[in-house]
This record gives sequence, C-alpha cells and structure tokens, in this order.
Amino acid sequence: MMKSLLFISEEIDLNPRASWAELLQIAFVNKEQYFSISRLAYEEELYFEYNEQTHYIYALCQDVEFNLKANALHIHITKKLKGNCPFSTITIQLPSFSVDLEEVLQELKKKVR
Repeated sequence: MMKSLLFISEEIDLNPRASWAELLQIAFVNKEQYFSISRLAYEEELYFEYNEQTHYIYALCQDVEFNLKANALHIHITKKLKGNCPFSTITIQLPSFSVDLEEVLQELKKKVR
C-alpha cells in the first residue's frame, strides 16, 4: 500500500523570481519541519525533500501530479526515479496567507526547451 504524508504548513518560502531561470525552490515550513520542492530550470527532474536531506525523492516532472484545491496542495508522484521516502502522495495544508501557487506549479511542470 502506498503511504501518504499530511503536512501542515504555517509559512511558504519561495525563492525570488529573478532566480527562477536557474532554480525554482519552494519550501513549506512549520515550527518543527519543512517540505521542499526544487527544480533546476534545465532539468526535467523535481527534487522533494522532507525535514532532512536524508528524506528525499527524485521524480521527472511528468510523473508528478499537482492538484491545488482550496487551502490544500495535493501532490501525487506516479513514478520515482530514486528516493528513500515511503510516501508517494503528499497533502500540504496551506496557510491562509498563501502565495500564488498556480504560477509556481506551472513552472515546476514546464517542459525543458
């Protein structure tokens, strides 16, 4: 059975738009933990990190589904390249003062030219 993770985010940390041409990185943070998603602009891989660099998942952007509904972001990883996290479904409860995630998610899924 696939495991899932529910992460309650109190804050969202997004790297500056000026650096998106190189690296897009978003981190969901609470007092004790973080969950981050990174992508180098010239790679098709997404890198997910949970709490420590020892908990990670690499997946191709086309193997990841993002679904933004109300105050939650649902992430489903259909195929992992590598990683040591037991979950492939992640639900992130977003803080009420959230950033515009639609644009960020489009950038994460964008094909490399």
